[in-house]
Amino acid sequence: MKSLIQIVFFVFLVSSLFHACHKKEPYVIHYPNKDFFSYDSIHPYKYLQVENYKTFQELKDDIKNTVCKDSTAVLVFKDADSIKKIRLIDFCFRGTHYDYHLRNVIEVLDDTVRKGSNLYKMDHLYEIMKKDFQNNGADYYFADNPNKLVIQIAYPKQGQNHFLNALKLITTNCGKLGMNDYLHLEMSTLENIKIIEPPSR
Repeated sequence: MKSLIQIVFFVFLVSSLFHACHKKEPYVIHYPNKDFFSYDSIHPYKYLQVENYKTFQELKDDIKNTVCKDSTAVLVFKDADSIKKIRLIDFCFRGTHYDYHLRNVIEVLDDTVRKGSNLYKMDHLYEIMKKDFQNNGADYYFADNPNKLVIQIAYPKQGQNHFLNALKLITTNCGKLGMNDYLHLEMSTLENIKIIEPPSR
């Protein structure tokens, strides 16, 4: 009986070690693409774990301190079996913000999407991104081409969980559209953000 227990224990131990050794590691997805993540001695990358911040304000302040001190901010977060890394647009190095109402910008504020002068609920984001990515200047009110499209995002009202969910939705949409290499994301660092109420429709 003792020998049987030892055999069972040994089989269980071997099985556990086998599964541990073959545990699937999360794969990393880079936005816009991995080529942008090569070492930069002038503007080194600072990786910001989104889940480690309690509020959107804390993250926003850290981003401002990062990009305005000769560094490049990269958002890092987990999504299902993957780890996603988004290289943010460095507004301090550009010297100016994009005009929110230009055709090449999608603005996401507190679960409301603004495209030009039109407001939409978040469940319309995929259709708007698809139209922008595929427009190539055909429609005056949408992006000139995928490389010019910028998504600006801020969550001062809804909080960090909503912001993280929005990041997951944006990156998932990029994957569905085959546009991971064209995600240009800018965090709003404006001190006074106008809260946009979602449309009733």
